[in-house]
Amino acid sequence: MKAIARRAALTAAVVSATLAVPAVADQGNSVSLSPAVAGKGSTATLDVTPPQHAGDTNPQSVVVRVARGFKFDPVAVSARCDQSHAKANTCPAKSKIGGGTADITVSTSAGLNAEKLTAAVDMFVAPPPQAGDVSGVVVHFKEPQTGQQGSVTGRIVKEASGQFGLDSRFDGLDKSFKPPAGFKVRLDHLHVTFGASRTVKKTVKKHGKKKTKKVRHNLVTNAPTCSGSWPYEVQINWSDQPFSSPGSVACSAH
Repeated sequence: MKAIARRAALTAAVVSATLAVPAVADQGNSVSLSPAVAGKGSTATLDVTPPQHAGDTNPQSVVVRVARGFKFDPVAVSARCDQSHAKANTCPAKSKIGGGTADITVSTSAGLNAEKLTAAVDMFVAPPPQAGDVSGVVVHFKEPQTGQQGSVTGRIVKEASGQFGLDSRFDGLDKSFKPPAGFKVRLDHLHVTFGASRTVKKTVKKHGKKKTKKVRHNLVTNAPTCSGSWPYEVQINWSDQPFSSPGSVACSAH
C-alpha cells in the first residue's frame, strides 16, 4: 500500500511541476537559452524552486506560450515515442530531447513521515496527438530507489495571431494524476535541459536536375528578431484558482 501511495504522489508531483516550471521564472529562479541569439538553434535550461499551491493539489491544465517566431521542429530527432511506448515507459532513445532531476518531498496530509526523493525526468518527441498539432511531447519520470515511473503526453500547437506563436498544452492533469487520500507532495527543486539537432540529406530539383544537400534541423529555433528580450506566458488552472505568469528571456540580435 505504501508503494502504491508513493507512486501516485511521485507521479503527481513530478509531472505537474515539470510542466508548470516557467511560471516561477520571475521568482528568483532561472530560465535560459544557449545561445539566446535571434534565429539560432538553442538549448533551454530550467532551474527552479517553485512556490506551492494551497493544499498541494494538481493543476487541471498547463499552457506555456512563447514569443511568435520560435519554432519547434520534431525532425531534429529520428524517432517518435508513440502512446504504446509511452504507457510502457519504453520511449525510444532516439526520440529523447532532454531531461534532468526533480527533488520532491512526500508526506501525509498532516505533514508527518516526510520523505525526500529525487526522480529522474526525461523528455521525448511524440507523434502529434491531434490533427494540426506541430508535435507531441512525452514527459517521463523514474524514481531510482523504488523504480516507480510514469509519463504524460502534451501537445505543441501554433497560435494564429498575437504576440505568442507557439504553445505547449497539457490537459487533464487533475484526472490523470491524483495523490492518494491522506498524502501530499511538494516539489523542492527542478533542473531540466532540452534541445536537439540533426542533419539530414534532402533531394531537391533545380533546372531539371536533382541535387542532394544537407539540411540541419533544430528542435528549438529562436525567434528571428530580438529587441532585448522575448516574452512568454504561462497559464495554470486549478479547480479553485487560475494562475497566469508573464515573463521574458533576455536575448541578442547577434
